Amino acid sequence: MPSNQDPSNSGKFSRPMDPPALPPWASQPPEPPLPPLTPAPMPDETPTLKGDAMPEVPTEPPADVAEAIAAAAEAAPEPEPEPEPKKEEPAEAATGGEATAAPTPPPVDDPEITAKLEEARAAFDKHKIKKVQELLGEVAPKSPNHPELLLLQAQVHLEKGALDESMKAASKCVEVDAKKADCWLTLGVLHQNNKSDADAIKAYETYLELAPEGRYARDATTQLARLK
Repeated sequence: MPSNQDPSNSGKFSRPMDPPALPPWASQPPEPPLPPLTPAPMPDETPTLKGDAMPEVPTEPPADVAEAIAAAAEAAPEPEPEPEPKKEEPAEAATGGEATAAPTPPPVDDPEITAKLEEARAAFDKHKIKKVQELLGEVAPKSPNHPELLLLQAQVHLEKGALDESMKAASKCVEVDAKKADCWLTLGVLHQNNKSDADAIKAYETYLELAPEGRYARDATTQLARLK
């Protein structure tokens, strides 16, 4: 191993060299090792928040509040079921399907009225229109909705050319008595004159259903053939 002695001072002992100075951190004793980390035990209950923490909401109402609610529920009457709305079916007019009022029932036959109407029918067949009007004027105030009265009124108005008045009387006639065949025949003539072919066909067909062997059955059949 090489010598640390100075060659110029051979034969003499030289002072050994000082060891190099250590840095400050190297001269400090080592720190003891840290103990192993262990998780802290979780508390059984969540600590109560302070400051702006939300208040605890009770799961059940207080006893006095619950009793008050129960008492109010028992005292409140049960709601009554709502009645079902009644279905309203509009009546259809015999002449066009429009909604009208319920038909007026025919009046009870009166012997005096029946006799005057028979006399008026006989006068109409003889074309005594004035006589017919006089008799109808006597019957109308007593029995304005009599089917035979309405039929004769419709026929008289038709003879005089008062078509609107005739239509009103004939329409009222079939409302009061839908089986009055001659009223349907009069409606057929009026609708055909107004170019209402569909209504005229319906009226003529109804007449033939009610009176297939009627006095004017052949005429109604002829007019139907023209309209179809």
